[in-house]
Amino acid sequence: MRNFVRIFFLLSLVWLAGCQSVPVKVDPIKLSYPADTEKRYVFAHYVIWYGTPDFAHNWRHWEWNKKPHRRYPERTFPDGRRDIAGVHYPVIGPYDSSDEALLEYHILLAKAAGIDGFMVNWYGAKDEFGNPRYEDVNFRKLLKIAEQYKFQVCINFEDKSMFPPFQRHANRKESVAAAKKSVRKICSKYGSSPAYFKINSRPVVTNFGWQDPNLKNERRTSFSASEWKTILNKSGSRKPYFIANHHWHWGKRIFETGFLNVAESIYPWVSGGSAPRLGFYKDSARAQMRGRLKMVSGQVCPGFDSYGTWGWGEGRVRISRKDGERYKSLWEECFTNGVKWIQIISWNDFAEGTTIEPTRDYGYDYLELTSNIIAGMNKQTANYRALRIPEKIYRIHQQLTELSDYDMEASLLASLRRDRQLAVGMFLQKSYGSAAKLVETLSNRVAVEYAKIEAEDALTISIEPAELEMEAGESRIFTVTAVNNNTEPVEGRIVLDTDRVIPKQWFNSTVAKISLAAGGRQTVSFTLKAPAEAGNRQALLEAQLYCGGDFKRSPVSKVRVVSRFFHADLGPRNVLTLNKEIKVSLTLQNGKHDFGEILLEAPRQWKVRPEKISYDFGDAYRSVMDFYITATDTQKGVIQAKIKSKHYGNHIIAEPFQTTQPGQVVLFHGDLNNDGARDFVLANDRIEVQVATNLGGRIIGFFFNESGSNQLYMGYPCGDIPVASATGEWAEYGGINDTFPKNWPGDIWNDQWKFRILKSTNHSRSLLMSSKSRNGLYLQRTLILKSDESAVGLQYVVANKSSGIKRFSWSNHPDLAVGPSTMADSSNQIIVPTKSGLVKEPFSALLDKLHYKPSKNWCLALDKDSQEYFAQRWHGNPVKKIGVWQGNDFYTMELIFKEFSVKPGKSKRFKLEYMTGKGDWKEAVR
Repeated sequence: MRNFVRIFFLLSLVWLAGCQSVPVKVDPIKLSYPADTEKRYVFAHYVIWYGTPDFAHNWRHWEWNKKPHRRYPERTFPDGRRDIAGVHYPVIGPYDSSDEALLEYHILLAKAAGIDGFMVNWYGAKDEFGNPRYEDVNFRKLLKIAEQYKFQVCINFEDKSMFPPFQRHANRKESVAAAKKSVRKICSKYGSSPAYFKINSRPVVTNFGWQDPNLKNERRTSFSASEWKTILNKSGSRKPYFIANHHWHWGKRIFETGFLNVAESIYPWVSGGSAPRLGFYKDSARAQMRGRLKMVSGQVCPGFDSYGTWGWGEGRVRISRKDGERYKSLWEECFTNGVKWIQIISWNDFAEGTTIEPTRDYGYDYLELTSNIIAGMNKQTANYRALRIPEKIYRIHQQLTELSDYDMEASLLASLRRDRQLAVGMFLQKSYGSAAKLVETLSNRVAVEYAKIEAEDALTISIEPAELEMEAGESRIFTVTAVNNNTEPVEGRIVLDTDRVIPKQWFNSTVAKISLAAGGRQTVSFTLKAPAEAGNRQALLEAQLYCGGDFKRSPVSKVRVVSRFFHADLGPRNVLTLNKEIKVSLTLQNGKHDFGEILLEAPRQWKVRPEKISYDFGDAYRSVMDFYITATDTQKGVIQAKIKSKHYGNHIIAEPFQTTQPGQVVLFHGDLNNDGARDFVLANDRIEVQVATNLGGRIIGFFFNESGSNQLYMGYPCGDIPVASATGEWAEYGGINDTFPKNWPGDIWNDQWKFRILKSTNHSRSLLMSSKSRNGLYLQRTLILKSDESAVGLQYVVANKSSGIKRFSWSNHPDLAVGPSTMADSSNQIIVPTKSGLVKEPFSALLDKLHYKPSKNWCLALDKDSQEYFAQRWHGNPVKKIGVWQGNDFYTMELIFKEFSVKPGKSKRFKLEYMTGKGDWKEAVR
């Protein structure tokens, strides 16, 4: 218990210091608060689906078992955090929604912040097997506590919960009937509670339906307005006050969805840009004036970041918090647009990163901000000290629960619990000063009891060496020692854990069973072997002891793997335009300070400048040296670099090159990115296109020959870093890749593609590539380049060779850095034609993931400084929307195609073009 007691005291000191330094009263934030005193409802979107092994016997919603970002909460990092599916980490750690102390903590916090209630995500009363659903059981607990503490809750009905796989309904008629029964239960059973939120004595029911409710698709998992009308009819003696949701990706105004004929109000969901929200508020106000809505509903959201699940396996969606400015601006929108029902999205949706619940990274900032704004709205003054008390009350409950497992005097434990409940009562009466003093006294009393237990408990664990530097290819041994100073023997296991930098596959074992006699010790050895190809990396290593129902962690061992590798690469281009000087770069990657010279040799008659370069670089790890070559004849040739390195001796690096001229196309192959697989190059005197067969058939280079610029972001590793990541499961590359046959990243993201060179001429060359998905679909892609075009054509064929009808979606995923820079910068922008005109999205660190429905058959990325552009153009009308988002230093301009079905033995065909140029892009895409 020693570590726990130390942590306990530290938390107490931090908490007390926070209480003393935070003023009771704060200046209100300057917002355009409503002048009237009309009541406005503030509800926080609340998810009640979390589980931990202590309560639910497994991890629920904290873990993520899908690529590319798997999250395992059993894994603990050296800083004490568990590996959860979320970018933010709750200040109290991962919790279980069935824990009544947790529900109490959340309610007390929300009340202190001025929030009226929780709008709770609900998935029905029974699961597909007829068993009580976890979320419903937890909601009943929440409702009971809300009754005691005079807090309000209501249900947010998940439409999809009435469809497979959540229920075994055979058709939509059965799903509608089940929803009608569920709403009737909500209104009659839960709606009778004084804690269930009502407007004009009617229980409020909201819904959440992600899919377009008006899609003509039997398989959609959202109810239409007409279906909701059927569901709400005859809902019992308590007719619900229905608030329907609205999503921007439907591409419809509220007048077009049909919900004005069903709902008392309509609330908006999260959006990145302000235009759709302001349009929504304008339409809602108009509908209210016409008597079609009873009130205007709105939303405030601090930000959005689904990196914890990597967007549910479909790509990260991020809306920046902008240090709270976004949150304040959305409150301002609600105040200036007459919003009466304000929904905070969200209290605790960690998977989507929309939380305002206190976390380790932003602390209490967003709860304080919420408290300040609501106080200003109600012409009151915020009290920050009150916000710190519920956490302390919650932690005391946890500690008393743990103490109850020891031989502690029952009357003393009962006394501590009564005092804790007395502190809760003081808090509810807003006697915050008295509550804080009582909590401080309780903390001290609990610490004394832990000190007594610690004297009887002395399990320790350590790891050696505490620091280690090793070279790639070497093996080293770590020794872990466990000591039992208790009077009883114990058995258990030692688990070796690392951060993500060093994979567990590098160890001979990471788990060892141990048996410790009273007063005994045991030492276990683990062998770490870093592969020879491992790059330089620094990591943290920790030993964990699970023994006798107790858990201990060792101090952290710091490990540095030094890679003494030497790698050189010529390129990135492999085609030279005849009689034109072209830059060819040599990239050196190195593990330590090195110096030497490089002699570049080209075929006879070709001109090289400079022929020789001396280099000297320190621990920079990577250096790029530029040579300029002019091909003076049409021969094929090999360019080689002769390297004399001080530390690594002599090396010769060679790459195949060809030449081209007006009226000619070349197609050749070689290992261009040094990964041991065959790559292809298609080029004329205008563009050069490079394709990697073993990386999902992706295009890894798209060069504009006039300037030499690669319009794609070259984000792939080479040389010392294997194609797959350290876990053998994932590799991230730049370029353009196909996400087929489902959403990102698709089945064929990193597959090895088959290839065949088709019959070609000097004026046209074609390369056919193919891959098979796991569900019986085949994708063929033919790349065609003609001598007089600045575009490569792609012809797709999706064939169904299975025995049943197959549905699929497809999209491309281009990572862009248009213009002369190797990374996207402020001069880059993406242009998409829509019905309302050209949308121009500039590259910036605050860019959100946005979607646009194109009005024409093209979109492009433009570098405003150089006027170079990269455009995509398609045939027909297969594209559903354009996805625009960014990585740290690249743009993505994703074509997201419609969903298609294909019968056995049949196929679907698509045509697409990628083009580049400079200057008048409007002429090129016309």
